[in-house]
Amino acid sequence: MRVLSVEFKASTQVLSYFPAQQLPEIVFAGRSNVGKSSLINCLVHRKKMAHASSQPGRTRSINFYDVNRKFALVDLPGYGYSKASKSLQTELAALIEGYLLLNRASLIISIVDSRRPPGELDVSFWEWLITHKMRFIVVATKMDKIPRSKRASAIAYIVDSFEQMEASDVVSFSSKTRIGRSELWGRIISSLSSSSSEGDIPPDLTSLGKICI
Repeated sequence: MRVLSVEFKASTQVLSYFPAQQLPEIVFAGRSNVGKSSLINCLVHRKKMAHASSQPGRTRSINFYDVNRKFALVDLPGYGYSKASKSLQTELAALIEGYLLLNRASLIISIVDSRRPPGELDVSFWEWLITHKMRFIVVATKMDKIPRSKRASAIAYIVDSFEQMEASDVVSFSSKTRIGRSELWGRIISSLSSSSSEGDIPPDLTSLGKICI
């Protein structure tokens, strides 16, 4: 995917201050410290667009970025940081759920660390998405830290953790080596094209695949 422009549009911690939706939105969600910011930066060829903090649980807002003036990337706060207060965890959960229930997302990208089994919060999140009929895929990050001989097993472990998941629902990814970058862009473009055919977004987005490199 040739990223010609990326523009920061808004950041909000309050449901009533979400920017009006003008473009289809691709959403990134995951536990704190799974490499979400690094993944987003890798996708758009920007080193510091999404801030990757050395301390988990620091991102507490929803951030919106326009890509090529064709669609938006939405970075949700990380969830499940054990050292965050219960009140803050409740506040972030309400913010994430409130946004998702607006049904603005063309695709939700649920991010997990490939080195660790999905947690209860991850599985509960997937169940919630299915219950609300929201389209999502899972991206397993930090794949470069797993020996090649064990990567298939790592993906199988993720799939086995959730009865309604198949291997095709999971994308292997590494921000360091760019494993999976092209595949993930392909999934995003396919989702945008599918949404376009359903009348959810402008039809000119169906041409996105023609500018892949």
